[in-house]
Amino acid sequence: MTDFAQEYASGLYALAKEEAICGAMLSQMHTLVECFSAEPKFLQLLSNMSLKQEERLQILDDTLRKQVHLYLLNFLKILLKKNALHEFAACEEVFRDLYYKDFGIVDACVTTSVTLSPSQVQRLTEKLEAMTGKRIALTQKVDTSLLGGVLLEMDGKRYDNTLSQRLDSLRRVIAGET
Repeated sequence: MTDFAQEYASGLYALAKEEAICGAMLSQMHTLVECFSAEPKFLQLLSNMSLKQEERLQILDDTLRKQVHLYLLNFLKILLKKNALHEFAACEEVFRDLYYKDFGIVDACVTTSVTLSPSQVQRLTEKLEAMTGKRIALTQKVDTSLLGGVLLEMDGKRYDNTLSQRLDSLRRVIAGET
């Protein structure tokens, strides 16, 4: 995380918190990060210094005025004026971290060899919530190189219950390395 993202996202978060719109703001920021990632040429256009700043601000305004909260639009305009639109994804991450901390949400990532069904995701989320006593924001990744099992990363810890890890552990026991 950059100091810039930390400072600016914290300011936006404080404003959103004061107005009780943190959840909606986070949702809109997340959607914009996804959109900017899917359409990188839009950010390139907004960062194109051959266009006057007023023109780039107008493009931003015309595109997002009725799509996002005015505070978020103004935040993007500030980033544009500071030639820092490339920091937006980092700002969203800082904002999300602050939101999760305030609302007792733990970020967790589960990696499996195949996509989990919605009911499996729900059961895993419920189990993790019961274990931690907090709400869980579960992200799912698929890694086909895993032969089976589950790799869970949560609260800075890694819980490896993959078949590869179990076979490696068995190999160490047989070799007398434990």
